[in-house]
Amino acid sequence: MTDPVTRSIEAYLGRLRSALGKLPADEADDIVREIRSHVRESVGREGMARTEGVAAVLERLGSPGELAAKFRAHSLARAAQRSGSPWLVLRSVVRWACLGARGAG
Repeated sequence: MTDPVTRSIEAYLGRLRSALGKLPADEADDIVREIRSHVRESVGREGMARTEGVAAVLERLGSPGELAAKFRAHSLARAAQRSGSPWLVLRSVVRWACLGARGAG
């Protein structure tokens, strides 16, 4: 049985993994591993109590949906760069613009 803090981290990561949607499985798994590691390292660095530290780090990351949208946009930008496809470049620019517009509001 896991403790409540570990469950909250894993619940966040589960929602993140779901929100990553159609990204290749290996890429999504890497993202989830990286975020898990980031949360653990950040809590240790800040010297906070574990419960408060995890809550603060997860809050700074934003909702799993918002974080996943950034990763999906980044993935699309990399694909556009590799392919040179004007359509992928346009989709990438539009996606980043939409993310920026949401953040500005």
